[in-house]
Amino acid sequence: MYQVRLKETGKDPVWIVPPKLSIGSANDNDIILKKDGIKQHHADLVLKDHLIYLLPDKSANDVLINGKKISQSHPLKQADIIQLCNTELEILEPKSNDLTHDFIQDSISDKWYIEIISGAQVGQRYPLKKSNTIGRSPDCGIQFIEDNISRKHARLDIIGGAVKITDMGSANGCLVNDTKITSAYARPGDILKIGQTELSIGGPFLDADKTVISAPSSKPILNETPKSNPSHKAKSNTFIRREQILESKQALHDLNNNSDNKNTKPLIWISATLLVLAVLTSILLVSF
Repeated sequence: MYQVRLKETGKDPVWIVPPKLSIGSANDNDIILKKDGIKQHHADLVLKDHLIYLLPDKSANDVLINGKKISQSHPLKQADIIQLCNTELEILEPKSNDLTHDFIQDSISDKWYIEIISGAQVGQRYPLKKSNTIGRSPDCGIQFIEDNISRKHARLDIIGGAVKITDMGSANGCLVNDTKITSAYARPGDILKIGQTELSIGGPFLDADKTVISAPSSKPILNETPKSNPSHKAKSNTFIRREQILESKQALHDLNNNSDNKNTKPLIWISATLLVLAVLTSILLVSF
């Protein structure tokens, strides 16, 4: 089996299990790249017949393998370097000794388990060994007493960073994430349904199966209206206020000089009112 590792991080490699490992910026990918230029679903690593292929998205035009640009499915081998925009990933194929060691470690009961999430026994947890048989028969390693479950319903084998689920010819079948299967790989967090019982797969890679690479943090630029310089604001309002008062005073002075006119009295009141309004307006401008 193959692994993929992001060269620029110190995170552990991720197992590539059938049918594929998705890469992109969206949160539903297996490897999440939060970087400029990365599309929501940028590319897939597809494992088929023990061979691995890189399948770029149709809209992705910046996918390279060992420096060569590709636009369609391309086979991969150990030590190949995949480049998506400015992000590099390396393909690994662990040695058989290392792989066997991983299998043994993954089979430890406190790492892999299935847990009932529906029915009367919700919360019941069953540790998994390297190979496990589920069914009604007492010969099964994990026994469920339910009419809709066959005597030997399914087999669960731990392989690398996944659990291979195989239907053993059951009458009602097996569903993984609501999809009927005869054989499929499941990861921690996936849901297996046999009969009327739903089981959650739990394992050591529950938090590590998704690798998130974020772009360097930068302070967001907010579209705020620039704040005015307080000293400029005070100067501007003071100038407006002074001009308004001077104009009102001049009008009042002109009216006083013509006080013998019979119509000057109403005009004097109007001018005084304007003066008061000018003062109030200047106060409001200063407050804002």
